[in-house]
Amino acid sequence: MRFGGGVIQGTKDRGAGRFRFEHLGTAAERLGEGVAVFGIGPATRIYLALGATDMRKGFEGLYGLVRDRLQLEPLSGHVFLFCNKARNRTKVLFWDGSGLWICAKRLEKGRFSWPSESDQQTRVILSHEELALLLGGIEVERTRRKDWYRKELALSDKM
Repeated sequence: MRFGGGVIQGTKDRGAGRFRFEHLGTAAERLGEGVAVFGIGPATRIYLALGATDMRKGFEGLYGLVRDRLQLEPLSGHVFLFCNKARNRTKVLFWDGSGLWICAKRLEKGRFSWPSESDQQTRVILSHEELALLLGGIEVERTRRKDWYRKELALSDKM
């Protein structure tokens, strides 16, 4: 069955595939109306894995990187970002309470401004604004933060 109508297998009624709830509209009309796939609240931390990651890794591989390399709990509800060596692909790992999400982005041109790994550090915590800048193609390292009061969360990094 296709969303928004179409033919249900074995049926010639073209309207049979539509959901019949007038107050909801068809599924195709509702899909593009800003439905949040997963919410990133103010308590959600965003961790960026420094250095390059093999983008062939799937759920289990990225789960293992979060647990072993970043020393964090993958099922914490926080967001974890990874990038490849060429810095033109990124993956996001996120636990929504019932399962893991992996979202990927491939740039057609250009590169992400991704920090390299150092001896002491394997991860960086990003703010929600910095995540938007990074994914939008703006170099986060060249921006500067205003001298506003920002209270750091007292949550441990193991969450």
